[in-house]
Amino acid sequence: MKRPPLKVLIVDDEEHCRKALQRLINEYCPHIATTLLAPNVMEARKLMVDHTVDLLFLDVEMPGETGLEFLEQIRHEKLPVIFTTAHEHYALPALKLNALDYLLKPVEGKELVQAVNKLDDSSGKLLPPEQEAKVALPTTSGLRFLKTGEIIRCEADGAYTKVFTTKDTLLISRNIGQLEKQFSAHNFFRAHKSHLINLSHVREYLRGKGGTIILSNNSSVELSKRRREDFLIAVSR
Repeated sequence: MKRPPLKVLIVDDEEHCRKALQRLINEYCPHIATTLLAPNVMEARKLMVDHTVDLLFLDVEMPGETGLEFLEQIRHEKLPVIFTTAHEHYALPALKLNALDYLLKPVEGKELVQAVNKLDDSSGKLLPPEQEAKVALPTTSGLRFLKTGEIIRCEADGAYTKVFTTKDTLLISRNIGQLEKQFSAHNFFRAHKSHLINLSHVREYLRGKGGTIILSNNSSVELSKRRREDFLIAVSR
């Protein structure tokens, strides 16, 4: 059974940002039927009295009340919120408030779809998912073809890289920088100079100086302190 059309509210003090996001929604998210616009939190409250809203796109820095303050006040309503902002350093506070996602401006269509799709449960995606990609990895005996979802993490080993898959471990005759470029479009993240991880296999994040990432095979990877906020943004998408 298909879910009824969604109604969303965009709250942003900059008109060009509101209109740009509205255009993206119209282009990439056909399941969203209505888009309401508000320049600040006060106007957003008025609209929410007269309209049922299924999803809130919320800027952080606005005159008067900030987006974070507004979300604190409406947390009990359990309204899904996607933050849209030009500032990376708000990622951690937003995620602590259980925001659905956190998009950096200028928002791109693919990122928008990934964020909105987090609302879906058994009803399916708003847009058809792309077929899982395969990659060719050079081993000492030839080439190994793997679906990207089979790769859990990669660890630097000099000029070579150890690739840990759901089935075995490979030694690849490429350095980790080359693999990072090869996997750049496939949901991988450079957590540390020696580690490249598949975000789809992240199971847990433990706090620390930079933190520790626990993956689906129970292996742990050190997270560089300077990459922590980027990781928290990436893994929430």
